Amino acid sequence: MFTSGEIVKIVESGCHLQSLVAFVKEDGTLVMTDGNLHDPKHATKTTCRLISRFPVTRIFVKLVREMNAITFSEVQTGMRLLVLVPSHSHFDEKNYEVAKLVTVAIKDADFKVVFDQDGEEIKLSEAYDIHEKATPTINGYLTEKGLKVIHQIYP
Repeated sequence: MFTSGEIVKIVESGCHLQSLVAFVKEDGTLVMTDGNLHDPKHATKTTCRLISRFPVTRIFVKLVREMNAITFSEVQTGMRLLVLVPSHSHFDEKNYEVAKLVTVAIKDADFKVVFDQDGEEIKLSEAYDIHEKATPTINGYLTEKGLKVIHQIYP
């Protein structure tokens, strides 16, 4: 079983390449960060380390945009989401350069905000459910950084 953020080796038609799994579709198809789709039968794991931020191509963004962004009512703590990050260009906010994989750590129903594991607010209009669940730690779903940030927001 593959998971988002994993580097895998793909062997198809005699070609060998390493690529990063952005997310796994419900049918098991691997969606790579370059927008290519691969059958998991042709992939093998190469590392245990997960990558949480990665550059994306226009093809990848188009593929992700075909999915529905998650809504506040659908969000649950522990969900892993793929979030598109707009470029820093003020001219074109829809020009995405990076995507990140986050875990929903806090859902605040009073203010209708959602925070990730590092205490950063998740912009739900740019977030997509990848149908993965994180395992809680001693701090729930928050990292040490997230704990510090959240304690500043909610003293």
